[in-house]
Amino acid sequence: MEFTVYRQAFKVRPDGTVVYKGEDARPYVSDRMIMTADGLGGASSIRHTLIKPELFIEEELAETLFDGVYDDYSETEFSEYVRDSFFELFAVRECYTDNINNIKKSGYFASRIVSAIVMHEIEYNKIFQPDYFFSVIEQAEQDDIEDLQQDMDELGDYFAEKIKSDMLKIAENANLVYESRYEGLALLGTTLCACIYRETDEYAQGVFLTAGDSRPYVWDSENGLCQIVADEERPDGGMTNYIRANGEENFRINCCYKKFKKPCVIFGATDGCFDSAYFNSNMSFEKLILDTALASENTQEMSGRLSEFFTEYGRHDDSSTMAFRFFGYTDFADFKSHAEKRLAFMESEYISRLPELLTRDFSEEFERFKKGGDGISKITADILRENSEVKDYCERMCRDIVSDTIENDREHILLSVDYGKAEKELRKFVVENFSFFIPVMKSAGYSIPDELSKEANNICKIREAYHRAVDNYYYQLELCGEKIESAYKWVTEQIGKIKNKPVPDTGDVSGYVDGGKLDEIRTGAEESFSALKTISEGTNDSVKMMSSKKSSYIDKNKNLSEKYPDIFEKAVTETACGQLVLGEFLVADNGIAEQTVSLYKKMTAVEERIRNSVCKKYIDENIVRIVSEKPEELSELIEKTAASVKEEFRSYEEKSELQRNIFAEYDLIYGRYFGGSDET
Repeated sequence: MEFTVYRQAFKVRPDGTVVYKGEDARPYVSDRMIMTADGLGGASSIRHTLIKPELFIEEELAETLFDGVYDDYSETEFSEYVRDSFFELFAVRECYTDNINNIKKSGYFASRIVSAIVMHEIEYNKIFQPDYFFSVIEQAEQDDIEDLQQDMDELGDYFAEKIKSDMLKIAENANLVYESRYEGLALLGTTLCACIYRETDEYAQGVFLTAGDSRPYVWDSENGLCQIVADEERPDGGMTNYIRANGEENFRINCCYKKFKKPCVIFGATDGCFDSAYFNSNMSFEKLILDTALASENTQEMSGRLSEFFTEYGRHDDSSTMAFRFFGYTDFADFKSHAEKRLAFMESEYISRLPELLTRDFSEEFERFKKGGDGISKITADILRENSEVKDYCERMCRDIVSDTIENDREHILLSVDYGKAEKELRKFVVENFSFFIPVMKSAGYSIPDELSKEANNICKIREAYHRAVDNYYYQLELCGEKIESAYKWVTEQIGKIKNKPVPDTGDVSGYVDGGKLDEIRTGAEESFSALKTISEGTNDSVKMMSSKKSSYIDKNKNLSEKYPDIFEKAVTETACGQLVLGEFLVADNGIAEQTVSLYKKMTAVEERIRNSVCKKYIDENIVRIVSEKPEELSELIEKTAASVKEEFRSYEEKSELQRNIFAEYDLIYGRYFGGSDET
């Protein structure tokens, strides 16, 4: 059993062309080798614009790259792998230089060229035919283990020289030259993770060829996941060794021999897989693989599920690449049973000791917890920032600030545009209905001149006349509707009766319809249509009456407000403050009270926003001081919260230490091959 995972980022151009952005080579698995490679997008970020145009033509690609390098480049397996590896080029043939993001970097070409070189050497050089190759290794192992390691070193030197030599020839064929104005970049820089393998009755034997930080792994249910070769990188993440084609610069191909008891899985992965921020440890990576296996029915589904995962959680990198080979399992269900056994062990030995072991990074959280100002005091302040008791206290402390701010906003409307709009709308409403507010103000205890009360009363009568006109208008409409509905119903009934009567031989149908009733129905319908016509033409008396009364009502209110400006301003102010809204209106209002309340709420909503904004600023600026001063009414709350924070602090510290210890236990097995052991 075997499968590969190949996920890479892409974008879709407006014309529908898909432009792939990944720099990993296509992963490869055959009956003798496993391989992944990751082109370097940073260290090898040269963009190649001068490449031979034949590279964009599928049928001419292999010849362009390998002419004069290999005689057998047209071999089916090799040529198909090369075409598959460079398929991204064919899609951008017509738009390669249209956009800088379409132009491939040197790392893209490097990973594919190096993979092709290594594949060609291992698949077509008889020296690497598995039975012959591993019989030589076994003999060297029996003779002298030190001689075996020397042989491995020489093999690594051979591959380094072979890769460098062939890569330079291929680069010349394709015109892959140093095009950057910046010095120090790698021409054709890439990592490599390859394994030449053979399966025996008891073992899976492997010779691993590596450069950089792409990793070879082995997995079995007894020991779990083990990384076979350490990453070649500095503490800051920069690589100490990788393949490149720069002049006299050299690189190493690390070569080591291992054998593993079956059943087991050997696979390679690029850093777009294991470096995901989703993982807080090597254990997390193993658990993903096993969980995915248990959720799948076969290797094809497992491959698809891993691709979906890295599409979501591998965005830190342009590609995620893996190549798997299974040894000693009867079928996929057998492998799943081993995976289930290992997961049970991980749960009992590791995860059960700290349930959030793989979902949280307690060391990072603990360090973050310790940072900032007063430490525990500041964390306590942050927790209490949203506490209702603290908010109430701060609102009282900054009440004057809030009042001043609101007053300032009323005076300078530009500071609160929404408030200005709401106040203007309310003011207009009070102008047009000033007479209505007079009896309300009088009942609320305000001093109102008798003359004003009398004038307001007369204007209110106009409003009442207006509403009578409105009522009459609606009555007319309802009456029209009833007459037309009655006419329709009667005519429908008559037509039904006529249709059910036989047609007389004489053709005389007189008497079938009641003429008197017909005249009555017609007259009613004509009256209704006539009334509707006057409405449509604007000549209806009720409509005219409504318009006249409404205009008169508004005009007289405006005149009255101008005549008594002080009382008008009082009505506006008291309404805006809610004084004339909170009680019941003592006169029939015909919706005025409801509209007044609505306008008042619009203004108070703006005031509430201002109040919240001022209070939030006050809390942000003073919460640490308040917590440190412990005012009497908040003292108990602050002390209780601080005690809880101290306990949480201790908990983080304990969990951080426990998590580090568990990961250290796991990594003892995970890194067992770094010390040189060659057998599980």
